Amino acid sequence: MTRLASFLGLVSVLLIWVSYKAASETASVLSPQGCRMSWMSPSYVLQDEFDKRWTRLSKRYSLWLYREVGWDSHELQGSPVLFIPGNAGSSRQVRSIASSATRQYFSSPSVPSPEFANTNVKPLDFFALEFNEDLSAFHGPTLTAQTSYARAAISYILSLYPENTTVTVLGHSMGGIVSTSLLPDARISSVITMSTPHTLPPARFDRRIDDIYEKISVVLGKDWTPILSLCGGAIDMQIPSESCILPKAESDEIYRRTVFTTALEGAWTGVGHLAMVWCHQVRWRVARAALELAALASPSPGDKSRVLDQWLPGGDGRTLLPTDEKDMLVLGERQTYEALPENMKLVLKNPTGSHMYLLPVPSSQSGNPTTFMLYLSGGNMHPYDKHVQHLQSRLRVSVHLCSPSADVIPERRCKPLQPATLKLIPNPTLTQPFPSPDEGTDESEGVVMFSADIPETHEGQVAVRLEEAAGTGWIVAAIEERSTIVNTAGWIVSVTIRNNPALAQEISFPNFLSNALVVYRVNHHFVTDQSTCSSALLPPLLLHTSSAVEASYHPLSLPPSSHQTLLHTHASAPYISTFVPSSDLDSDAATSHGLHLKLLTSNEQSSCKVDAIALRVDWWATLGRWAARYWTACIIWSVGIASILLFEAIKQGEECESVATPILNLHACIKGVLPILLPLLFLTALLPHPTAWYLGLGWHGFGLGLIGGCIASILVITCSGLVAVTCFILYCSIAAMRRLTRIFGRPREDISVRRNTVLSMALICVLVFFFVPWQVAFLGNWLILLWTCAMKSATDNNPSSPRVEAVPLMRMSGNADNDNSSPSPMRQDTIPPRSSSHQAPSNPASSRNFYLHLLLMKTLLLPLVAPVLAVWVRTLYTAGLTTPFDGDHNFLSVLPWLILVDYASWTRGGELLGRGPYEGLSMRWLFLVLASAAFLVGPRGTYRVFEVATISMTSLVGFRIGPRYWGSEFGHLNPRL
Repeated sequence: MTRLASFLGLVSVLLIWVSYKAASETASVLSPQGCRMSWMSPSYVLQDEFDKRWTRLSKRYSLWLYREVGWDSHELQGSPVLFIPGNAGSSRQVRSIASSATRQYFSSPSVPSPEFANTNVKPLDFFALEFNEDLSAFHGPTLTAQTSYARAAISYILSLYPENTTVTVLGHSMGGIVSTSLLPDARISSVITMSTPHTLPPARFDRRIDDIYEKISVVLGKDWTPILSLCGGAIDMQIPSESCILPKAESDEIYRRTVFTTALEGAWTGVGHLAMVWCHQVRWRVARAALELAALASPSPGDKSRVLDQWLPGGDGRTLLPTDEKDMLVLGERQTYEALPENMKLVLKNPTGSHMYLLPVPSSQSGNPTTFMLYLSGGNMHPYDKHVQHLQSRLRVSVHLCSPSADVIPERRCKPLQPATLKLIPNPTLTQPFPSPDEGTDESEGVVMFSADIPETHEGQVAVRLEEAAGTGWIVAAIEERSTIVNTAGWIVSVTIRNNPALAQEISFPNFLSNALVVYRVNHHFVTDQSTCSSALLPPLLLHTSSAVEASYHPLSLPPSSHQTLLHTHASAPYISTFVPSSDLDSDAATSHGLHLKLLTSNEQSSCKVDAIALRVDWWATLGRWAARYWTACIIWSVGIASILLFEAIKQGEECESVATPILNLHACIKGVLPILLPLLFLTALLPHPTAWYLGLGWHGFGLGLIGGCIASILVITCSGLVAVTCFILYCSIAAMRRLTRIFGRPREDISVRRNTVLSMALICVLVFFFVPWQVAFLGNWLILLWTCAMKSATDNNPSSPRVEAVPLMRMSGNADNDNSSPSPMRQDTIPPRSSSHQAPSNPASSRNFYLHLLLMKTLLLPLVAPVLAVWVRTLYTAGLTTPFDGDHNFLSVLPWLILVDYASWTRGGELLGRGPYEGLSMRWLFLVLASAAFLVGPRGTYRVFEVATISMTSLVGFRIGPRYWGSEFGHLNPRL
């Protein structure tokens, strides 16, 4: 190891450790989890009638029926729901949601809840698929097998129910991909997915998974089955949450909705990948939605959409029901009300009884639109659907827009004021972090936020009516001009907010970069000490709406030690086309351009006011976001660096130079190629490119291009050092194996291939074709090459070891006894001498070094085939040989590697380095193409790099080794054949 390579290796290890540290620490700070644990008494009934008569996979997978002990009978009792687990998931994960559905329907064992009296709601029968924790995220055929089994399971389940019964499907993680793969299917009522990567495979090692995603994208655009996707946010480290966002359908009438749990009303928390199925704030809403969906008598897509919006509200709130005449309000002489002065705020604490208040609409002086804002704690808005469940208070509040008063009209009619925004927002406790670890926030502690735009020409009043107030809760309402503070700065900015009595203040930074790769830190300043906010009804709360489907809340009055205000988004991200579902846009929705904030506060205390907000890039959190999204690029770009080294090694061999070791070539690469490669990759990141290429930034602006340039620079330095570390590990392994080679064998050196070699290779191809995946042969092939390099190293380092030289056969002309006779030209079946211009280096060290380059390349390619190996081993462990391992039996994918390593095991390799019979062909350019593929398309399509590598090796074998295998002007098969 040279000092430069060693230094770069240490830098690489340090960068990887720092990146991992940043990624793991940032996730919990960006989107902290506050989930309440769920409890249940589970039992599972195996559906043994679902056997080989229904599916050939019955011995590999199984189907179970969940029963809550003491609450459910073992008999079917209601409507079916199918739960599909994800990658390495279990059927047991259904228990939290199924238990919640049972305990919501029954108030006590076998006693239905009074809430469901005189309704169509029935208990649910939760079926769950058991995939034996298969690693479906890494293997397309496994995903296809699970889809086939799930489709057969639906047929079996519905055979147990009356005709025309439909099933609701719940999918977790990759189980959501299986769920959408089942579509279109009229037997499926609705689909709810949880932490499912809909638009980008989390592990991109298999082309067949990309093919599955391509088919699903077409279905998602056209199929009418309602689909709702729940996403956990930045705390989910197993998938990038931007891939959880459902793509927009071709028609706005097709229900496709995404809800982030940070915006889910009553949750307001990030949810980890596995926690999504047991987090109480999420699971009870999913269970209730399933109950209501099954109760629809003749469900239409619109009915299902309203149910999903009602019980899983987030982002822009929920769908509002239209009002009718009975909701109209008539103000007459007998009606008592209190009229407030103009510009006065309505503040009610612990109201009692029923009252009405009139707020006059002031004339706008600045021309800005007028907005009515209301915060309600401890009550519900009427006549819209309930926003707070399990609320003990009966307080109801309604808002009406009244016409101007006139003496000739004794009565005034007031129509319900349609809200622009109606949602439940959190009101965090100032004495503990938000969300509270292991507890979270109960929705009964939330505050209803109601905002409505008042027509410009309206000169009447807004009526706020309270009914059945019982001395609990509070109300704050005001009519105010809607204004937005706009700051056009970028990267670092400070905004001053002075003497602003507004209940909601919008702040916009249109030039700020809004992308998943950038995180901003918010620093704020209060007029006085923020401890004075302890008595405020609604202390300052910062709402960051990054898209129509994602929002996050940040309490500004908490001490910095318990809550860091970091802003991030998933609206725009690498390898995903930017889109915002237009059907979901509202006044709070944001696009992928700029940063959009809203400061919410009751503002009844002059001392509890934020007068300044400062934003800057948080580079530690930003580095964590880079690491979480480009770890595959680190592997693939290492292959690209190794390809450049192999390019240089073949060039040295073709030009009759001594082939240097990989470390020496890496040293030369660091000094010569890296100074050119670094600015080249940086400039490439600045250029717009397709989303699937390079770093996946798409047709971006200059700011995002600079971010991409920094990422590319860090990646190429890290990958170069990673190659050095890999070389060091290989050298240590070879040194350890060198002693074994002296005991157990010496290298075999022949001039041609043996018969048993051909038979062995044919046997391996048969095994691959019928029994084992080709990745197993690739791994064994790598071990043989490692052993071969160790043997060659041991032989080269042992001067006393004999060397076998091939002696060309000659035919003498004339009399054999004539001592002066000269040899005649060689027979056609002998090995001709090379021309001096293309003579391969005779130094055995050159041959050894060349094979070390090949070993380095194969070692760095191992992570690309390892996932399928893990899937195969897992399948053997769980299902044995009961079912065939689908796919991966194309022996042509590994055949050139087999031939290459076999050739290395019995030759000194000199012929391989020269150009041979194809004078005009230089094999080194193949590996430059491989390096280009690794840098340009590898991070998104990892499998493509292995395909290009296989094509390169096939060409090398065909043009350099092939003639020595099956005979040519350079030789023929060994006579022993």
